[in-house]
Amino acid sequence: MPTITPPAPATADREQLRELLEGCRLVALTTAASDGLLRSRPVILLEMDAEARLWFFVSASSDWVADLEPAVPANVTVAVTTADDSGLWVSVSGRISVVTDPARVEQLWTSAAEAFFIGPLDPDLRLICQAADSADYWDTKGVSRYIEMAKAMDEAPSADLPIVTGSSPHAL
Repeated sequence: MPTITPPAPATADREQLRELLEGCRLVALTTAASDGLLRSRPVILLEMDAEARLWFFVSASSDWVADLEPAVPANVTVAVTTADDSGLWVSVSGRISVVTDPARVEQLWTSAAEAFFIGPLDPDLRLICQAADSADYWDTKGVSRYIEMAKAMDEAPSADLPIVTGSSPHAL
């Protein structure tokens, strides 16, 4: 299976990931906390660049941001609802780094960021960049099987639970 591997993922894989993430803004970013436990938090996806790096604004004063070391493993997940009301889940694994780059901040600045920061020169504003190592997605067909299984678990004795097949992710 092809995977997205830094620094130069295959162009077709990057384009497919870009299409999957198109229009997605609110995503969950998961990192390991200082106690070793995984923690997720919502962040706004600003951009996926040509090298399949995902960019986010964050507050430097957030405890979890202050604890980040360069190239820390991270995962970004998002549930996407498509125009025809079907959907998919996307998971992007990689490494994140905190970036201080005023020119890049200016380039990515949006009016929506004003709800969190006083402006692009806010001293608390930082960028997080995730370099994608791999990406997977699950389409609605796989998700609906889980929903069917959950309904069956509620209605049937445990010996009669359905077998769910074909729920493996699609790797990019």
